[in-house]
Amino acid sequence: MGILDIFLQDDETEQPTQKADFYDDVTLNENRFNNRAMMTKNMQTMVGICTGIMADGIVTEDETRFLHHWMMENRDARLFWPGDILFDKLNEVLEDDVVTRDEAKELEILLEQIIGGTLQKTGSTQGQSSTLPLDKDATIIIPDNRFCFTGQFLFGTRKDCHTITEQLGGIAEPRITKKLNYLVIGGLVSNSWANTSYGRKIEKAVEYKRGGSPLSIVSETAWCELLNNN
Repeated sequence: MGILDIFLQDDETEQPTQKADFYDDVTLNENRFNNRAMMTKNMQTMVGICTGIMADGIVTEDETRFLHHWMMENRDARLFWPGDILFDKLNEVLEDDVVTRDEAKELEILLEQIIGGTLQKTGSTQGQSSTLPLDKDATIIIPDNRFCFTGQFLFGTRKDCHTITEQLGGIAEPRITKKLNYLVIGGLVSNSWANTSYGRKIEKAVEYKRGGSPLSIVSETAWCELLNNN
């Protein structure tokens, strides 16, 4: 028996409303899925473009204009971190319609942060974790604080990270919440931070921070340094 058959067996007076609600929910979920899928695709494309631009470690004026035009045409890519920061910088650079060498250098630094380093510097097309959203001056305290881990870790598996955190009196959380104290970003990235399980956690953490949540985003390196001191 299908789900529609179950609805048809219900009381006749309730059928239209229940079926209408069912179809509304299905449509809403489909729209949410499609919107999320499109957003992820656009963010991955943006990272791919940035990676291509930085293949030689230099940003040209033509590349700057191309990236700006692409982001103008793809609204989803400029609504969330790090696309919003990149789009603001592109607007600033192109405000006077001239790209100076100093401005190009600033873009190069920003693109390196977004993609996790250039091929020349990392020796890898994958790179290491983007340093862009990190709270480098954050004080990390493990006991009684909540930690969420995202990305791939040099320390070990995510389960290993959870275990040592709990052994030291901390609380390991599987997802981002407003009660979270720290999001720890792994030292390695598979393909791109824009993949859902990695980039969405960072995106949500940045969103909560901007909303006033006392949440710190820290690197695996900073977290490991604390472990070494315990």
